[in-house]
Amino acid sequence: MLLHVGYIYMMLYIKKHSFVLLIVLLFLVVIYSITYGKYNSLVNKHNNSGNLIRKSSSGNIELSVDKALNYVNEYKLDYLDILKITFDDVKTLTNQDKLKLAYYYNKSQYDLTSGISSSKYNEYLTNLFGKISVSNEDVIDNKITLLKYNSDSDTYRFLSSSNKDESLSTYISVISFNYSGKLYTLNVNKFYVKDSNVYSSYEDYLNNKNVLFSIPNDEEIVNYIKNRIIIDYDTFSDKLYTYIYNFSTTKTSIFLKSYNIVK
Repeated sequence: MLLHVGYIYMMLYIKKHSFVLLIVLLFLVVIYSITYGKYNSLVNKHNNSGNLIRKSSSGNIELSVDKALNYVNEYKLDYLDILKITFDDVKTLTNQDKLKLAYYYNKSQYDLTSGISSSKYNEYLTNLFGKISVSNEDVIDNKITLLKYNSDSDTYRFLSSSNKDESLSTYISVISFNYSGKLYTLNVNKFYVKDSNVYSSYEDYLNNKNVLFSIPNDEEIVNYIKNRIIIDYDTFSDKLYTYIYNFSTTKTSIFLKSYNIVK
């Protein structure tokens, strides 16, 4: 009997306040939709997904965002930041720019102390940029001779290590990936980590300035950065740099055409 009376009372209450309840319900649905939409937007914006395929109708390689990111990693293009190299045209690169970039790449692949053939330098630069002019000479950075070129044996011999901090970015987050009909453009944010602090550029990392956020000791670094990008991107976006890679493709190759950094 009491349950029956309670049920009747509840139904009368709902009927009396149905309009108010409907308004509250609609309000909650709207808030959920906005929050969920913003979350999905951020996830999609900063998701290194391979689904963003930009097709070429010319028969050339079709570059996806995953292929572009793999290219950046494979050719160690973060060394462009360490060397402070940006360019709109490969022709503007100095001979030392090319050799130093090849030096860092080859150092990560081979034991340079036993010497290395100049063909390894030409191979890397040709694979990266396409047809390019390179003159073999000593590789010098900050007045330090890193490699000595021997014209008789056509080899580079290791002399000294660079005094640069050679840390590469810990995580790269995709902003956009587009195809214009000639070039593929990959825009990314980079995140560098030192002593649990996260920075947006190699220079900030070196100078310990413009900290984006700090990573708690018990957190896995990459996953924590990913989550902060999804949840709190707007709170530190004004400190971020945008790294812009432009690529062209042929039927068999991918080439880097330009690289720039903007804030």
